Formats: sequence, structure tokens, C-alpha cells
Amino acid sequence: LILSGVFTELTSGNTPVNIFFSPLNFLFTATLGYGFLVLVFREIAVRNKLGILGMLCLGLIYGLYNEGLFAKTIFFPFNSPISSFANYGLLLNIRIPWTLTILTWHALYALIFPVVWVYFLYPKTAQEPWLSKTTTFIMGFFVMLFGIVMFFANKQMDRVITTIDMMIVFLLVFIFWWLAKKVKNIVKINYEINNGATLRYFLLGALLFVVFFFVPVALSQVVSFKVFIAYFLVAGGMAMIKAWHVTEVSLTQLMMVALGGEFILSLLMTLIAKSNGQPAQVITGAILVIIFARYFFKVRKRVNTGVN
Repeated sequence: LILSGVFTELTSGNTPVNIFFSPLNFLFTATLGYGFLVLVFREIAVRNKLGILGMLCLGLIYGLYNEGLFAKTIFFPFNSPISSFANYGLLLNIRIPWTLTILTWHALYALIFPVVWVYFLYPKTAQEPWLSKTTTFIMGFFVMLFGIVMFFANKQMDRVITTIDMMIVFLLVFIFWWLAKKVKNIVKINYEINNGATLRYFLLGALLFVVFFFVPVALSQVVSFKVFIAYFLVAGGMAMIKAWHVTEVSLTQLMMVALGGEFILSLLMTLIAKSNGQPAQVITGAILVIIFARYFFKVRKRVNTGVN
């Protein structure tokens, strides 16, 4: 419930620490903002025995909820968190480059990485459902209903345009849900083996951040829409081809990938906060950098000593 918000809002510097931990904001983040739907998708992944690619598809659906229904950042003319994406690559009122970037971001940082952390810390319950089917359905239904209500909450919006936007969101949800089932057996998680606590997987996590977030943000400022799409298709295609040939990964390997992605993000945000003269966010970022670095060595020690 909590880690998803920490890895997306706090680690990225999007929400300052004093606001993040304010009672109402923290409660919202841990429930309707992130926690409830991430928990629902975790239950779906366990019950359907989804591999990493299947979970990635569920993460893309979460991204549509967060950035499509709630924040509405993927649609023009609503606010774009990164100014270079505001009027960049518009198609049917959708910011295509931003959509590709932010949905991938949420799939990793809002769903896969937090779930991997919990699985690694509590491996004995990783393969077990935590909620009943009824509870999972009710929770998911009311969270999505909340998203739809928030989507239409602005009375000044053009109802025709927003209805079309809503239809696009749910069409993409259907496509990603269908894909999740089709790729469920690709890159399965092996909970029995305990290897892969190497720098290689840590760097892979950092590379995922660079390739699918840092570079796209930079490209949005200097290249045409067509070049951006070509880059994303090539990068995404190469990643999918590589994943297609991976039968399974260990939980330890996934944990190292998550640590690498979180470490590079928190380090970058700390440096940006320092250059912008934001001492509170510098301190927060530095603490997170230390935490992720500490866990890197802690995971390596755990594997080397064989302690679970």
C-alpha cells in the first residue's frame, strides 16, 4: 500500500516529503491514489500466475488509471508534468510520447518494483492470495469508479471530447488486459532459486530508467515526434525480444533490478534538487540513495550467506 507511492512520488521528488507524509495526502496515496489498485493487480497476478511481462501489462493499466482517469496528464490540454511533452506528439487529443513514457514508468515504479520488494522481504507469502476474490473485485470496482468520477469532475470540460477520451482509455485497458493473459508464461518468477545478486542486474535496473524515461524526456526537447516514436519502438522492441528468450528469473535478480532503478532515480532527483536549491528534497533524496545502496549490499550478503 505504501511502497508504490514512495517509489513514484517521493523518490522522484514529485511530492515533497512534508506533503507526502501529511495525513490526508498519505492516506489518499496509500489507498485510492496507489495502494488499493496496486494491491488488486497483485492479487490478479498471483491468481493468474502472471510472469513479469504479464505484470508489466497490468502496470500499464495502472498508469492509465493514474495519468488517464485521475491526473489526465496524457490528454491535451490538461497539465503536463514535464513541459516539453505538453504540445508534443498530439494525436486524437493524446500526448503519445508522454503516454508511452509515463505508462512504462508506472508499470515499473508503481507496480513491479514495489511488488518485488514485498515478495523479497516476505517470500513465504509471495505466491499466496492475500484477499478473497470478492474483496479484490469490490476494491477494484470502487477504485475504477472513483477514477471515472474524477475524470468527469471538471464541469468546464467538453463532454464530447472527454467521453471519447474515456473510450480510448478503456479500449487500451482491454488491450493490455488481453496481452497480460497472452504473455503470462513469459519471464516467470522462480521463487525457489536464490541467485543473481550481482552488479549486472543492479545496472540493468538503472539502464531501464535511462532508456525508458531519462532519454525520452531528453528527446522530447530536441527531436521530432517521428524520431521519438522510432526510438521508443526500437528500444521497446529490443527489450521485448530479449525478454522473449528468458524463461524465468529469480526473485533476487528482480530485487537487484528494482534497486538499480530506484537508486539511479533517487540519485538523479537529489542532484536536480541540489541544483534548484531545494534542501529538503536533497536530504530526502540522499536518505533514499543511502537506503537503496544499503539494500544492495544487504541483498548480496543475504544470498552469499544463504540466509532467508
